[in-house]
Order: sequence, then structure tokens, then C-alpha cells
Amino acid sequence: PVFLRNYAWHIPTPLDVASVQAIGPAAWLQQQFAVPESPIPDGLDGNAVRAQVYLNMANGPDQFRQRAIFALSQTIVVSANKVSGGEQLTPWMQLMSRNAFGNFRTLLRDVSLSPTMGKYLDNVYNRKATSTTSPNENYARELLQLFSIGVWELNNDGSQKLDGASNPIPAYSQATIGAFARALTGWTYPPKPGATSGNSNPEYFVGNVVPSSSASRHDTDSKALLNGIVTPAGLTAPQDLEWVLDNIFYHQNVAPFLATRLIRSLVTSNPSPAYVARVSNAFINNGAGVRGDLAAVFAAILLDPEALNPDANLHGRLKDPLLHIIGLGRALNAQLGDPGSFQYVFTNLSQRVLTPSTVFSFYSPTAAIPTQPTLFGPEFQLYPPALAVQRANFIYGILTGQFGSAFSVDMTPFRVLAANPAALVDKVNTTLMMGRMSPSLRSEEHTSE
Repeated sequence: PVFLRNYAWHIPTPLDVASVQAIGPAAWLQQQFAVPESPIPDGLDGNAVRAQVYLNMANGPDQFRQRAIFALSQTIVVSANKVSGGEQLTPWMQLMSRNAFGNFRTLLRDVSLSPTMGKYLDNVYNRKATSTTSPNENYARELLQLFSIGVWELNNDGSQKLDGASNPIPAYSQATIGAFARALTGWTYPPKPGATSGNSNPEYFVGNVVPSSSASRHDTDSKALLNGIVTPAGLTAPQDLEWVLDNIFYHQNVAPFLATRLIRSLVTSNPSPAYVARVSNAFINNGAGVRGDLAAVFAAILLDPEALNPDANLHGRLKDPLLHIIGLGRALNAQLGDPGSFQYVFTNLSQRVLTPSTVFSFYSPTAAIPTQPTLFGPEFQLYPPALAVQRANFIYGILTGQFGSAFSVDMTPFRVLAANPAALVDKVNTTLMMGRMSPSLRSEEHTSE
């Protein structure tokens, strides 16, 4: 059950538990990797895409993939605050879905060529410097800072490398960002069907961005990248992109950076350095000499001893509003109609589907627990007192049928036990708490009788 709690949005069903017990967690995970993707159909508007994504997260048969997509999207971010149309969000979600268990190098390449990302971080019309303009640095900066290596040089266990004065060492400089921005110049939207591609094609989100028709839009000078790598002069935009992606992919920070982010999203906000190192090693080598295998990374995260045998005093994480409500719905066998009719509540809770507030996602991934600055607790940024009350009110509204057929639960299995408080508490414990209700909480039942 602990393994399944980490993997999914919900309390595992008896069938899930029996399946894992029969074949073991590792074999069960391999089955999950092979489950077909839940679809995101073309032709939906932005609100319909949000609704479909929520339905896939709540009801899709590929629950592990959906959970992996959510974890990855907390690190590699776009937001409907800027790319709001269905024609922009659909290909992005399709990209994240097909790459969820693939290779991180392929994911970075698809992200870099995505028209949706190109619009969100302003790289789609990025061009070589002129006498009055400079290359746009937005995508280059976030590609380094948030999507791949982070701000500081890291050891393989996620700890910061220190210089002789015990200060953290920057992973790159402003000059590095400028070089990456220059390397990423010269792209435009894919041409619409039947159109001739030019220097600045109009917005179109089917397929990958393409090089501008004029080679002069791309900076062909050499660029000083990470780890002393300098690109040769005279490269085309696609060639420079491959140098950029290889330079990032083989950087020593990528494995511990991504391991830390994904462990925090899936299992615990405060993994030990040894846990991070074990997952980093799975990124470096999946056991068959392959670097960047995301399926191997996810397996390493969920099968690690710290995930299967957590320290109750240290491990765990606060659930995001989306995770919380989806988990509740799954535990109570909720019937969902149109999720669009209650998405406004997630807006009130600062976690509207596909709409993080910034490129840092819904919250800073390195935020500490408010009263314990030595412990990480990013999700607590979405749980101040006012939002805690709003989340409780949302749950109350679900349990009392306020959302009608959009989100309905059958409370009969609990109501029939109302005259037997001990049996009712057992039902709550089994259904909602995986049998882990503490003695002190259970004693509240006796006090209330």
C-alpha cells in the first residue's frame, strides 16, 4: 500500500494491492509503463483541454503516466496564462504524455522545438543581435535554471558543491545565458498547411518550430557553453540546438537536479542525500548503459527503500489541491461529469489545471516549511490559513452534493454506519487513511460518543 500511495493519486483498491502482492512492485511498474496513453483529442478549446486533463488524471487507466506527467510539468512549465488556447495546450500535453517514460534528452529536444514553449518563453521569434536588439534570453535562462541543471553546482547526491570559502559555486553565469540565447536564435512557427515558410511565420502549433528562411536570423558565431565547451562557428540553428542539448544532457547537475525535483513531487519533500544519489545513478545508467531513461528514474524513485519504508518523522509531503481532491474522489468512487463546472474552485486554491502562476510552477520548488526553515515544504505555499479553509469548504461541498453530477459521491456506505461510531471510524480509516489512523485520532471517536 505504501508503494501504491506514492505512485497514484488515490488510495489503492484491493485489486491494486492484490496485483502488487502477486507479482511484486517492480513487475507491476513495468506493466504500468506499457498502459496506453489517455488521449487528449484535437479540436478542443482551452477550457475543454483543462477538463480533459482533469478527467485523465482522475479516471484514466494510465494512472502512473498521469502522475508522471504532473511531476514533470512541475519542473518543465508552460502556463495557460500566456498559451491559453486549446490549439496551444493540446500539443503540449500530447508532448508531455508521449515523453513521460521516454528519454530526458528527447524530452528536452521536443520541448525546445515546441511552438507552445516557443511562445510561452519567447524563443519562437528569437533572432540574432542587430544594432538595436539583442537575442531573447527567456528560454535560455529557464532551460538552465528551472528545466535541467539549476543555479548551483551539485554533487551527485543533490548537495551543493562548495568553493574553498565554503560558498556555493554558480552553475553558470550571465555570459553563459547570453551564449545559450545566441545558440537558440533563428526559429519561427511551423508553416500552416499550403503556406511557404518565411522568417516570421504566423502562430501555428501543429508540428515543431522550423528555422527561419533567412540564415541571417541565426547567430553563427561560436558560443561558450557549459563545462568549457565551445561550439564551432558556422553552425545552423538545428546544429546549434543539438550542441546545446548535448551540453545540458551530459552536465553533471542534470541527474541530481531532476532526481530531487521528481522525488519531492512523488514521495517526500526531504529525501536523504543517499536517496537522491541512488536515483541520480539510475538517470546516469539505467542498468543497460543508457543515460536519461525516465522510466528507470521513476522506478528508482518508487522502489527505493526510503519510499517503501518511510521515516514517519521526516518523510512525506503536503498534497497539492489537485492531488488532494483527485485522491478523495478516487477513494470515494466519485462520478465525474463536466470538470469545467468546478475548475473555478481550483483557481481559488491557486492551482487551476494547466495554469501555474509563473514559470516556477504553482509554487517555488525550493520553499521551506514556514515554521521550519531547514525542511523543504514547497506545497505549503498553497496552504495558508485562508486557503486551508477554502480547501475544507471544497471537500465539504463535494461530500454534501453541492456540485451535482459534475462531482458526485455516494455517502451511503458511511451513513448506514452512523449508529455505530466505532464501525464508522473503521470505515473512514480503511477508505481514506489506508488503515493508518493514529491511536490519538481514533480516541477522538470515543470522546465524541
